[in-house]
Amino acid sequence: RRLCYSAMEAIRKAEDAGVPTIIVTGNIVTYAYATLVLLGASGGVVGENGGVIFKENYNNNQIKTVVDRTYVNAADKHLKERLGSKFDKNISNDNMYRLTESVFYKTITKKELEEGLKGFEYLDKIELYDSGFALHVTDKRVNKGSSLKYLCNENGIDMENVMAMGDSENDEAFLKDEPGAWRQLFHMSAYQHDTFLTFQEVGIRKILIHLEPRSDKAVVHLNMANVIETFMTNI
Repeated sequence: RRLCYSAMEAIRKAEDAGVPTIIVTGNIVTYAYATLVLLGASGGVVGENGGVIFKENYNNNQIKTVVDRTYVNAADKHLKERLGSKFDKNISNDNMYRLTESVFYKTITKKELEEGLKGFEYLDKIELYDSGFALHVTDKRVNKGSSLKYLCNENGIDMENVMAMGDSENDEAFLKDEPGAWRQLFHMSAYQHDTFLTFQEVGIRKILIHLEPRSDKAVVHLNMANVIETFMTNI
């Protein structure tokens, strides 16, 4: 993963124009916050697919946990019993830093995890996401969209002024749930719709460079992958 320079430049131009950028990601909040600072963005971070929130000068500069790990811990226990050694072999090394979800490397398939979760007592309480980089076991009570709304509401940002960009399965919820409120951009052709644009058609740099804030509370949401080389080679 390498930073895309043109995306960074566009984000900084947006910030200079008074448009803050929020990073919303499945990554751990400390990594996402470091990226936010180095990008020159100011809107804050939603991490772990909506499980945690952080913004400077908010919540006494403490990470806010939006949901607990009750169901995720129970899912871990169930998977460990069902998968045996596969569980320890494939679970991510950064799980020790995760406060609300568990993550598996893609050395195990989503189908294998789904099979492993069969018979789980709280199956209806969890979600299994493929972020493109890893497989995430999360709590259904939160997602990227719900926690983005929460962070914006806490900071007086009108959701009508939010432009959301996403590129993977764990972005689908907020992109589809609020089609009237957010200007949306999505990468995966499987989810293309007439209310969506694709990165191939426009590119983040072109979008942000021409962005005209509708108010001083306008905000841009970016998935972490939107500012790394994997999805930005075409801008």
